[in-house]
Amino acid sequence: MLKWLYSLLITLALPLMLLRLLVRSRHNPAYRQNWPQRLGWSIPKTDKPVIWVHAVSLGETVAMTPLIESLLTQFPAYQIMVTHMTITGAARAEAQFGHRVIRQYLPYDLPFIIKPFVRKLQPKLVILAETELWPNFLAVCKSQHIPVLLANGRMNATSARNYQKAGRMAQAMLSALSHVAAQTQSDLSQFNALGIPVDRLSITGNLKFDQTVSEQQVAAGRAWRHEFARPTWIAASTQPSEEPIILAVHRQLLQQIPNLLLIIVPRHPERFEWVAQYLAKQQVGYAQHSTGALPDAEQSVWLGDTMGQLFAYYAASDIAFVGASLAAIGGHSPVEPASLGIPVVMGPHVFKCQDSHDALAAAGALLPITQDSLFETMQGVLANPAQLSEMGAAGKQWVAENQGATERHLAIIGALLKNND
Repeated sequence: MLKWLYSLLITLALPLMLLRLLVRSRHNPAYRQNWPQRLGWSIPKTDKPVIWVHAVSLGETVAMTPLIESLLTQFPAYQIMVTHMTITGAARAEAQFGHRVIRQYLPYDLPFIIKPFVRKLQPKLVILAETELWPNFLAVCKSQHIPVLLANGRMNATSARNYQKAGRMAQAMLSALSHVAAQTQSDLSQFNALGIPVDRLSITGNLKFDQTVSEQQVAAGRAWRHEFARPTWIAASTQPSEEPIILAVHRQLLQQIPNLLLIIVPRHPERFEWVAQYLAKQQVGYAQHSTGALPDAEQSVWLGDTMGQLFAYYAASDIAFVGASLAAIGGHSPVEPASLGIPVVMGPHVFKCQDSHDALAAAGALLPITQDSLFETMQGVLANPAQLSEMGAAGKQWVAENQGATERHLAIIGALLKNND
């Protein structure tokens, strides 16, 4: 009953969803491109059997990158297809993989859209990222006997309660999973409590630890840092409610550190122009990276308004605030800055990355903050280069100690493909 209602509501909402794409395309033309893919009208053609990886957005695409790269080298007989729901995820995949993979938007999760798409494509394996479960998609995979791996799986207590409330629909989705590669013991326990037996569960760790950092980006960031020749902090992957807070704290810090530079990198590219206009209205001296300009001595903010260069922005910084953590969104991953040896501060809303947040804090590489304590915390650490160095080294070591998730995922994938031959 609940699944039927779910499908009905999406069907009724479909015209509004397409209209929303059209409206958003006024600010970013990418929203009106490839819309037939979202309706399942564009089915890729390949002579190879398909491994289908679904990474909904930018964060999932970043997390899945080490695995996708390994699939390309370890399983050359297969065509890798990567699907997304957002333009940021699609843009990252295009920049990272180019024509080495088939790139598509995931068709909407309606039986009359997703069912014919899956049946015609007939993938040998579907790999879903983290928590990306769609009832109709999983139902058709199960009916077609297509194995499904939930990779880099995570499940916190709040999400588990929501799945329990969904009753039979949630049970049907979870029963369609051939295997869950959980990030931590806590994630595994939650999946097990939801009814997935232990023989379909493994602890593999977090794929983000296995990211290969672009030496070109790191070199670019360090070159910027040398050019700045001034203390620098970054507010990365920020949300609309966070930028005013960050800017207010930055203004306070400037009273103590007059040459301090703030790099702001909004999470969503369609907001780049809005943030630029906000900085102008606040009469803040700033430069925009998209113009090719580095900030001069009179400019205290640099707007990181280019895609795919977050590692370079991190490498240019002394310490990183990771966004969506002052906003009640759940926090983005602190693994990226930690892997570069950059100390991290995060707000209280970190339920999406709780384990890595807590582990980094315990290692001495991350400082938890609140809106009220951000200024005092930043003031203290920026005045203490030795503490910054110790925090950065601790984070880099912690990341190195937790690598290896890719190989553990590949072993599971190999077994699933062998069983499906």
